[in-house]
Amino acid sequence: MSAIDAIIVLGNLMSAEGRLNIESSSRAAYAAGIYHQLGGVPIITCGWRYRSDTSLSLAQAMQNCLHHTHGVATSLVFGHAFHLYFDSTPSSHSDSQTSKSKEEASRQSFRQTFQGVPPGDDAKIFTRLQCKHPYYNGAVHPKIFPKACPIIRNPLTRK
Repeated sequence: MSAIDAIIVLGNLMSAEGRLNIESSSRAAYAAGIYHQLGGVPIITCGWRYRSDTSLSLAQAMQNCLHHTHGVATSLVFGHAFHLYFDSTPSSHSDSQTSKSKEEASRQSFRQTFQGVPPGDDAKIFTRLQCKHPYYNGAVHPKIFPKACPIIRNPLTRK
């Protein structure tokens, strides 16, 4: 039995045809290597439908690459089309000043969005995503959560 229950692969970018960029391809190859080494554990791909010139999500493009290029069984690859921000160490493919600038802006946005939310508090994380994250609250893309945000009051001032 493996100590790993599943592999989660975060997408980076893709073309309109669903071809992964070097970062996404490297992540898929790394996940496939672990998959084959462990004898087949489920892989979860993440990446939203961010391109207006295709109906394909990044998660689907990652799934296609894992299956067709790396021989991962389709029954063990699952996709989720959410856009995620993570505060992580830049990869070897993110060396340009523009990439570093974008990564720092992403980390700053993450910090601002989740300031005051305790790690592991799923309800507060979901509410913060729903109400404050510009990709989900309607500021940048159409609002994806059907219910309106609750009125959040300051417990100290009751305002």
